[in-house]
Amino acid sequence: MFATPLRLMLGLCWLCIQLPLSATAHDSAYPDILQVVQYYYEGENLLDLDKLARAYHPQARLTFLDPSGGSCRQLTFGAFLKALRGDGQKPAGRALRLQRYDRTGQVALVQTTISEAGDHRRLHDYLVLMEVEGEWRITSRTTRLERARFAPREASAREVRRDGQQVRQTLEAYLRQRRRYQAGDWQSLFHPQAHIVAIHPRYARVQTLDRTDYLQAYASEPEQRPRLASQIEELYVEGDMALAKVTIHAPQLHGTVTDYVVMVREGNRWQILDKASYKDPQALLLPV
Repeated sequence: MFATPLRLMLGLCWLCIQLPLSATAHDSAYPDILQVVQYYYEGENLLDLDKLARAYHPQARLTFLDPSGGSCRQLTFGAFLKALRGDGQKPAGRALRLQRYDRTGQVALVQTTISEAGDHRRLHDYLVLMEVEGEWRITSRTTRLERARFAPREASAREVRRDGQQVRQTLEAYLRQRRRYQAGDWQSLFHPQAHIVAIHPRYARVQTLDRTDYLQAYASEPEQRPRLASQIEELYVEGDMALAKVTIHAPQLHGTVTDYVVMVREGNRWQILDKASYKDPQALLLPV
């Protein structure tokens, strides 16, 4: 279950952390993940490239969504560091709030909001973290900038229900094809700039694919095709973004694949922009 919320206030010279909620108190990885979140935030506030290198995986991909809707810009971690060096301005008066947290095995999803004093804007970050060789790192980040002039009006209850239904329909179509071991209409379900990342629990290797490579890889059927069951465990819709946690279970293998999904709305269509998968050791035969 996603834990919400936790306050993390960080200035340029001081740090104040509220104790974690009971939902995270028994999570042994939570302190390490919180430390990575601190590195990611301090690194940008102080333009500290060493801290950013301790926060991000070298293969990390960063996506920045246009607040006026439509397009998105993507950067590798290397390109992101280069852009920060060129900017050279240290942001001030920022406050970070940890909105949601969930972890399965070596994969975690964290949602944060950064408020900037006097600028009337907020940055909403959706972070996927993976534990690689005993260390947690951010493998993907999706950022939505909310400015006062672009701030959407509050959605009506009817619109919230409609958006929730549309997101659920997209997820159910994805899971239906997973159960059949078919890519089917995934071309329309995944954003053209989709980022798919998985970690092998035995070898602690990060596998990163774009939409084309992922669909091609999934088209090759596995030698064994155990019967699958799937479930949408968690679903949150916020404006033009949605977060979900889904599980695909193979009863014969007693194994489960867990997907953390970040979705974006373009026009009237919801698409998967980020997908991070964790396979428990019994599910190694299942595709991600």
